[in-house]
Amino acid sequence: MSGERVGVNSMILLIAEAVRRVMAFVVIFLVGRALAVDDFGRFALAKSFMVIFVVIADFGLGPMLIRRVAEGKEDESVLLGNAQVLKAILSSAAILVIIGLTYALDYDPVSRWAIIIVALAIPAEVFSSTYVSRYDGKQRMELDGGFAVARTLALVALVGVSILFDWGLYGIVVAYTMHYVVGVLVAAFLSRHFLGPLRLSFSFQYIKGMAREAVPYLLIGVVWMVTFRVDMIMLSALMNETSVGYYNAAYSLFEVLLVLPILISRALFPALSATQAEGDDSELLRKSIRIFGIIALPVGVGMALTSRKALEFVFSDKFDPAAPTLSLLSLFLLIWFGTMSLSWALTARNQLKHVLRANMAALISNIVANFILIPKFDYMGAAIATLISETTYLCTLLPQVHKLILPAWKMRIHPGVFVSTALMAGAVWYVRDWPLVVMIAVGIVVYLVAGWITGALREAFVVSMMRKLIARIPTPGARHELD
Repeated sequence: MSGERVGVNSMILLIAEAVRRVMAFVVIFLVGRALAVDDFGRFALAKSFMVIFVVIADFGLGPMLIRRVAEGKEDESVLLGNAQVLKAILSSAAILVIIGLTYALDYDPVSRWAIIIVALAIPAEVFSSTYVSRYDGKQRMELDGGFAVARTLALVALVGVSILFDWGLYGIVVAYTMHYVVGVLVAAFLSRHFLGPLRLSFSFQYIKGMAREAVPYLLIGVVWMVTFRVDMIMLSALMNETSVGYYNAAYSLFEVLLVLPILISRALFPALSATQAEGDDSELLRKSIRIFGIIALPVGVGMALTSRKALEFVFSDKFDPAAPTLSLLSLFLLIWFGTMSLSWALTARNQLKHVLRANMAALISNIVANFILIPKFDYMGAAIATLISETTYLCTLLPQVHKLILPAWKMRIHPGVFVSTALMAGAVWYVRDWPLVVMIAVGIVVYLVAGWITGALREAFVVSMMRKLIARIPTPGARHELD
């Protein structure tokens, strides 16, 4: 399995995600302008509860299912059918726990019902993830991308209707829940049509064994997701929904950037799983880190320089106070690329104890930092705590990857990336008073030209990756295969 294949799969996902994110921007634009800052905070709080309990209901099965499908040694109906039965039981329990927590934490009625309505999407989301695991295990990233785009189209339509009829926060959270229902129907159709039908299967012993194997993934997933989302819940407890609203505005745009490491790492994992037995996963990881640098540095710096205009474009100037928070998070985007790639590399080697240890260290540092920093710095404190947590995660993972897979000194980014990013930053700063679209266009052009001149974009495997991506574009009467 080649680094170019990972790059091509990553680019397929990135292109699909770019289309999806354009539509998601429409949703963010509409919701941010339709809701007051405190209701926007309630919406973020509801989503935070939902995504934390989705990880629990999914029971960490995703990475395990991807690995088993990629290995191709089991009947997929037995594997995935039993997974769906287990998820149905766990997602039902998760909804009941969330309902109980909304009363135990004494949320106001508006926040409570928003949280409960969004929680009803948990079964649909975890069922969809099973189909996505099948796509990823077979490296059919185009199906993954098609599913994501179709689901977001449904979200745009449903949210648009709720805003058109002025249904307020409740209408938006209902729309948000229903788009997951549409998504699972699309995911099931794509799986059946392109990969063959699956049948539900139930074996208590099989589910018991599968659950036992998935426990480490579950612990890692829960710790990781709580680390990512606990700041919203702690902000609501230590400050108020308005603080959550400002932080959510900054974090919503930062999450657009986080899509890059998430998708590239997802494309990397099945390839690492397939190659680790052959002993060449170290070279694959080295090339992937080079690709990460090419993407992460300019994107992060670019968002940091355009944060205020980006927030005004999406949400209006009522969210201007969140601009410094967005800039701070964006400048350290490369850390997220590093942590996700290294954690997936260790997971492919079945070194889950190291990943879990790193996640636990990150979670503890995040909670402690939030308790200390939020009362002093409000939502900026939550951003600083997030950076402390992610840096802790990276520093805990790095020695293990250095020891087991790839020496740290080989995890280098091409020097031309730093030069090109600096030139891009200077150009963007020079046109800082121009419209946002001009700033973005200037930054892209300068970075691409500088990257080519400095050689960062002319490395052999990068050029090969781009050629294979272009070859993947279908033409009439032709079939294109990846090596």
